[in-house]
Amino acid sequence: MQRCTQCGENILRPRVSLDFSSLNDRLRSQSGPVSVQPDEVTTILKNIELDEEDCEAEMNRLEARVLLLATQKERLREYANLVQALISPIRKLPDELLRHIFDLCCGMNRFVVGDDPSKNVFSFESAPSMAISSVCSRWRKNALAMPMIWSRISLVWCLNADIADPWEEECSFPFFLALTRSLLQPLSVELDITGQPFLRNDRVHPIMFKLIETRSRWQKFTLHTLSSTFKDLFSNTTSCDFPLLDHLCLAYVRSHELTFWMEKAPNLKKLKTCGTIPEPNAFPKITQIEFQPPAHHLESFVEANQNILSLTLDDFSFEGI
Repeated sequence: MQRCTQCGENILRPRVSLDFSSLNDRLRSQSGPVSVQPDEVTTILKNIELDEEDCEAEMNRLEARVLLLATQKERLREYANLVQALISPIRKLPDELLRHIFDLCCGMNRFVVGDDPSKNVFSFESAPSMAISSVCSRWRKNALAMPMIWSRISLVWCLNADIADPWEEECSFPFFLALTRSLLQPLSVELDITGQPFLRNDRVHPIMFKLIETRSRWQKFTLHTLSSTFKDLFSNTTSCDFPLLDHLCLAYVRSHELTFWMEKAPNLKKLKTCGTIPEPNAFPKITQIEFQPPAHHLESFVEANQNILSLTLDDFSFEGI
């Protein structure tokens, strides 16, 4: 193919003129050995082959050009969307209002520690504070200035721990990052234990120990476990007091385990238990409680706790009346 002297592109100029009428006339009228001219036919077939190669090359060039233009069109649309975002209404919000929205939208940051690696994969959907801090520099700046959205932590423990690896490196698990960014903010903690949080040497697993270390900042705590080993998590600590704890929710906890919290949470005001009945004088500052007491226990509990403002009787039983 020849090249254009102006643009440099190849010019497709066929070597063979596709004159089907003349060819059909020759096929119908000529016959015999004299009518056949092998050199002529060979030359035509060779030129046809070269024209086919030129057509294939031109098609490849045009397809590449179409792909390039399609890619450019997508990039133009992407760029237009980004330019359009410059006038997005949310960019006009002051930081104070933006932080208020973040506070309303960010619930618990959920982390999973289990035997199945696929379930341990971090997801922005389960940790809203990390999701919003990854959008842009402004959102990140505001998110980092709000320790309260990092202080809402839910830890699901499905691991039967025996060795510390591969969790020894704190930087490898986003859970530690959330604790760090919560600064000194009081914590709302949800702990769901279905596995074993102890190593072979009876030490608490590093991840669980990191959470236990923050107990002095626990303000709200919810515990789901069928295990009776929760209090053993504090066996190697010098103190297991919860000075800020004012909201406690316990599921599947036995009565003798509820006594663990007596005198350790002096400022407890809200208590929810399932299947466990607290002693009447267990929590003197209690103002809200949800539990399942028998009738004879309810009267003594109310008499001993004159500050009760909210009383929810879950599946109340009148046995003994």
